[in-house]
Amino acid sequence: MRKAFIILMLSFIAMISFILFRCEPDKTVVDTIPPPPVIEPPKMIHVAMSIGDSDKGRKLFLMNCRCCHEKSARLVVAPGLENIFLRMSETNLRTLIKDPSTAYKTRWNLNGGQMPPFKDVLSEQDISDIICFLYE
Repeated sequence: MRKAFIILMLSFIAMISFILFRCEPDKTVVDTIPPPPVIEPPKMIHVAMSIGDSDKGRKLFLMNCRCCHEKSARLVVAPGLENIFLRMSETNLRTLIKDPSTAYKTRWNLNGGQMPPFKDVLSEQDISDIICFLYE
């Protein structure tokens, strides 16, 4: 009899607490908290990706750039080009490829060496192909 009374009292307490503390579907705490803002990564639009050919860029890179640069972060004669677009914009890279002497007057002078100019060697399309290859 005592067990039945205890079970009845616990059931009664549970029912009363449900009635007193229940949350209606439209009044829940979760509904009053605004959702966190959606933060999207910045969209990077790369001109070279739309006009470049990465296969041609790889061949041009091997013929013209590979003797001094690696696509990885490894330092050969000149700095590695891994994550180059985190260090400089595509426009700055184009300037550096075409006429490095202007770049060496700025903050890009990393090793004190002199990169040869490629403005007479590589066309705009060639540079776009190389940049497209570097984006991969």
